[in-house]
Amino acid sequence: MWTRAGIAGIVVGLLLGSALTTQGQGFEWKQGYPSYGFQQAGYGVRVSPGGMIYTYLQYWDIPPFQWDTGSVIEKYDDVGQRMWYLSWGGNGRRVNLEYRCDNDDNLYVLRWGNKLSKSSPESGTSWETTLANGYDKFEVSRDRIFLFTPLVDTGGTGIHRGVSIVQIDTMRREVWRRDTMFAQDVSITRTATYVDKSGNLYVSGTIEADEKDVFFLKFDMDGNLICGKRERGPVGRNEEGFGITADAAGNFYLLSKVDSSDNVNSAWITKYDPVGRTIWSKFYAKEWNLGLASIQTTPDDDILVGGGYGQGFETRGHIIFRVDTSGALQWQLPTEPRFAFAGMGIGPDNDLYFIGLTFSRMSSADGPYFAKYNAYPVAVETLPEAAAAPTACVLHQNYPNPFNPSTNITFSLPSRGEVLLTVFDHLGREVAILAHGEYEAGPHSCPFIGAELPSGVYMYRLDWNGKSVVRRMALLR
Repeated sequence: MWTRAGIAGIVVGLLLGSALTTQGQGFEWKQGYPSYGFQQAGYGVRVSPGGMIYTYLQYWDIPPFQWDTGSVIEKYDDVGQRMWYLSWGGNGRRVNLEYRCDNDDNLYVLRWGNKLSKSSPESGTSWETTLANGYDKFEVSRDRIFLFTPLVDTGGTGIHRGVSIVQIDTMRREVWRRDTMFAQDVSITRTATYVDKSGNLYVSGTIEADEKDVFFLKFDMDGNLICGKRERGPVGRNEEGFGITADAAGNFYLLSKVDSSDNVNSAWITKYDPVGRTIWSKFYAKEWNLGLASIQTTPDDDILVGGGYGQGFETRGHIIFRVDTSGALQWQLPTEPRFAFAGMGIGPDNDLYFIGLTFSRMSSADGPYFAKYNAYPVAVETLPEAAAAPTACVLHQNYPNPFNPSTNITFSLPSRGEVLLTVFDHLGREVAILAHGEYEAGPHSCPFIGAELPSGVYMYRLDWNGKSVVRRMALLR
C-alpha cells in the first residue's frame, strides 16, 4: 500500500549558425558546438511543442588553467541554425540544472536545486525566484509547475525513503504538496518524472533493499494519487528504473534495466493502463553493460528509447530503438561506437535529435556533437506491377553502381511477407536498415544515401520469409 500525504548572471546571444545538410536516410545534419571552455560535454536535448530544439551542455577548465565553469542552453530551429543561447557561470562550481519548455515556447530552468527561472528571450519576459527548499527535478504543464525531490529518512540516516512533490502556479504560489513515504528497510535511487498533456504526474525510480526493484506513482493534476506499484524484475533478477512516459490514451510505460550475472543487460518495458494494471512486459536491446537514459512518446504514440552500452571512454556507443503500442519493435538504429549517448528529443514531425560525445580516437572533432537523424526506415516505394509476379524473391543490383553518395535498391517478392533489407560494411558491421516490415507481392524500391560513409565495398542483404539474398555495391568518392 502507498500512503499520500529577472535572471542574474545570464548572457543572451542572438546568433546565426550553420549546419551541413544532407537529405534522405541517416543523418540530415550533424555539427559540433562553439568552444565555451577547455572541456565541455552535452547533457540533453528537448524539443518544444512548436518544434524548437533546446540543447544543454556544461563546460569547465582544468587547473592550472583558469578555473572557469558554467552551463549553456542553446536554441536551434529544425535545420540546425542556432537562434540564441543562455549561459550561467559557476565561478569554479559545476552548474547543474534541469530545464523544460511549455506550449508557448517559454523556457524554465532549475539551477542548483533552488533557483527557478522562466525566460523568453524573443519577448524579453522573464522572472527568477529562489525556492524555500531544494529540488532534484521539475515538470511544467499548462499553468502549473511540479517540483520533485526525494525525502530523507527522519531517523537521521540520510537515506532517501520517499518522495515529495510540490505544485506551484506560474506566479510561484504553492497549490498543493504531497509526501509519499516507503518502508523503513528500503532506499530510493535513480528517480525520473514525466507529466502528460492532461497534467497527470508520473514518478518512477529504483527501490533498493536486498535486491533492486522499480516503482511508479501516478498523481492527477489536483495531487490525488491514482495508482502506485513496486515491481520485481522477471525471475527475480535485479532491476533499475530509468524512466516513464505516457501515450494520448492515458496508458503509461515504465523503462527498466534487468541485470544478468555476466553484465549482459536488457531493456525491459512494461505497459500499464491508466489505473496501473499491467498490459504487457517485453525485453529489448540486450547489450553488455547497457546504460539506458531516456524513454519518450512520439507524436503518433510510439515509444522511443535511447541509451548507451559498453564500458570506458573508447567503447561506449549509442542505442536507439522504437516500439509501437503493442510492444512490437519497429526499428533500431545501428549501434554506433564512435558516439556516446547523452540525450535525445522528438520533434512534432517525428524527427529525432540527439546529443553526445565524439570519441577522440575515432574523430579529430573531439567534443560534444548535435545531430538530426531521419529516424524512420527509408520510405520504400511500391513500383507499378509487372506483367507477372516473380516466382522467387529477387534482389536486384543497385543503380547506379558505383555510386556517390546515393543509389537505389530494388527487390521483388513473389508473395506478401516479412522483409528486412540491411546494409553492411566490408567487415560485416551493420550500417543501415532500409526496410523492415510486411510488404505486398511485387517490385519495391528504396534509396540508400551514403553521405556519412567512407569509400569502399558494402553489402546489402534481403531477408524474406526465412530466405536471404546478398549483393555488393561500391561507394566511390
